[in-house]
Amino acid sequence: MTSRLWAATIAAPLLLLTSCQPVNRAQPRFTVSIDGVPYPTPEAATAARQSSAETAIAQLPAEGDPILGHAVIVLPDRDRLRPFAFSRSRTLPQPAATDFFISDNQMLERETANALMKNRTFETALVHEQNDVLNPDMGAADYMVWFQVFPIGTVWNGRWMVRRAGSTASLPAVFDPGKKAFSADWYESFIKSVREAALRLGAKTAQGAKPGTATAVHGGTGSGIIVDAEHVLTNNHVVAACQTAKVFDGAMTSDAPVVARDASNDLALIKISAHPRGTAAFRDSSGVRAGETIVVTGFPLNGLVSSEMAITTGSVTALKGPKDDSRILQISAPIQPGNSGGPALDTDGDVIGVVSSTLNSLFVGIATGGVIPQGVNFAIKTGIVEEFLDANRVHYEKAGARHEMSTPDIADKARKFTVRVDCH
Repeated sequence: MTSRLWAATIAAPLLLLTSCQPVNRAQPRFTVSIDGVPYPTPEAATAARQSSAETAIAQLPAEGDPILGHAVIVLPDRDRLRPFAFSRSRTLPQPAATDFFISDNQMLERETANALMKNRTFETALVHEQNDVLNPDMGAADYMVWFQVFPIGTVWNGRWMVRRAGSTASLPAVFDPGKKAFSADWYESFIKSVREAALRLGAKTAQGAKPGTATAVHGGTGSGIIVDAEHVLTNNHVVAACQTAKVFDGAMTSDAPVVARDASNDLALIKISAHPRGTAAFRDSSGVRAGETIVVTGFPLNGLVSSEMAITTGSVTALKGPKDDSRILQISAPIQPGNSGGPALDTDGDVIGVVSSTLNSLFVGIATGGVIPQGVNFAIKTGIVEEFLDANRVHYEKAGARHEMSTPDIADKARKFTVRVDCH
């Protein structure tokens, strides 16, 4: 799962809790807790995160087939990070909170650059810090990887971007939110994203790597919904880094090429060849009401928990998503990385939404001064899904007369059309 609607531009999907703690009236301070571990000072928290990053980066293997050419990795200096950091700390004691976020982000970006250097993603590379990171000059470099800081209204945001010399096109590079922050897998997921972006922009390697075949890193995992005898529906972000996915239906795994994408609505179709055990039925989302009971099925936390399909329950808590996005349902059923692309089902076992994201705890914890949201998750409404399927001429079953079922019966029904999707 990635939190597409509330992606952490602070570059780490790590739970960060902050709380005001006045030391004296002249100098209000705050403490930081990460994954429940309190630190005596913000500086100690940053040092701990840096130590974790350095340990993980030391484990990264060298790329056996680096991208040919020279890359410049451009990072924002402290002055450019100031508005970005202030946007995330405005509810906390100032200026100490902003200073902490500047130092913490600077450490995160430097360590990310170190990961690219350690991996030898490019044949040669240099790291440079400067103030202009909106559209920096590449100089004589063949490629540029940079952390772009930019405003949206009054809020400053940041993202990693990749560009090739001679082209005005740029592509984003992202960390896999399903990986543990500051782990080797987490950094490898970012390296893969950078490599994939460069290849899509026309990069060459000695061994002739193609987009979707990046090496030395791991892909993401999500869930999917069997729509008809030939197609599985999932989130686009689940398969964004590959052209062919692997689909596991609980019994067997098969290759499945990606045949359609809708990045704006985070939907994708992959084509299967194995005969499915069943297909889902889609209920008109216009009839969904706040307060309805729902069941979410999928394959979360692959490799950490059971490989069987998991079931959680909750309710529809709102009929719109963040910023009143009418394409989205807000749901309370617990979801984890790996649930993305799976179904949100009503009490008949019919699909009312495609699980897509969760509210980013880091973003909200920072914005509210330490209040961490519980059970705030999102699913794409079936009205949007049906438009996507219709546009791609994919047949799908519409829900019929309602017949309420027990949760175990819904789970049995869902096992026939819920699959795991692996992107490699």
